[in-house]
Amino acid sequence: MNKAIKARNLIVTILKILLPVYSIILVCFFNIMPVTFMMNLLNIKGKSNITPAIEVTATTVILSAIVSLIFNKISFKNSFLVQAYDNFMDDELTLPLGMYESEYLNQKYKLYIKVESKYSSLFMRKFMESRDCLVLRVCLPNWVSYEIENKDDLGEDVVTEKSNQIVDINISKYMGDVCAQKEISFPIILELMSNSLETRIGGQVIAKYYLVKKDGTYSKVYSFIFRIIQFIVIFLKFDVKWVDKKISTK
Repeated sequence: MNKAIKARNLIVTILKILLPVYSIILVCFFNIMPVTFMMNLLNIKGKSNITPAIEVTATTVILSAIVSLIFNKISFKNSFLVQAYDNFMDDELTLPLGMYESEYLNQKYKLYIKVESKYSSLFMRKFMESRDCLVLRVCLPNWVSYEIENKDDLGEDVVTEKSNQIVDINISKYMGDVCAQKEISFPIILELMSNSLETRIGGQVIAKYYLVKKDGTYSKVYSFIFRIIQFIVIFLKFDVKWVDKKISTK
């Protein structure tokens, strides 16, 4: 899903950059001239006094404004956003060597992951919560150990520790416990410790959204089709941002 969203964002960016080109294409290849059309429609005199250069310039401005307005209307009114920051608000989180080193034993290095979900309607929220398929997967380097400080606040059924380096936060289940509203925001607080005794080891903390398969009373075909529909809705309607936080030892 994340690769598809990344490709979509790139395409949208390119399309916005090329906005002025669309009006030129409409004029040169399709001979769309709104100035001439309006003057003929309203039977305005003085058309002969308008030079081709002025008409093309005016037409380009009008068409650019129309195309820009259309693009602004086609906006993502729903969003799944995630941000990450540490105690020092640095771009890169640096951990001390080895969690068992005595001088660092009592130090805590926290990484705050902020999850935000915004919906255009409660119906959209209910649809995305259905089947508990939406999760935020947090992946850590193999030389980092972690604890979830606010695990009890999130709920046992919300947090699934897949391995020592992967933890899933079920966004759908957590949102289901929040009273009806179109905007939800909550933190995930990780306490990180290095297991490495080597300096200058780097890695990344990655937090991305996934649609996961859920076992239940529904048939496999129904579940597959429903996840495909959810993916299409996210692709067309949601702004999605994820975390790729650098982490290293010192």
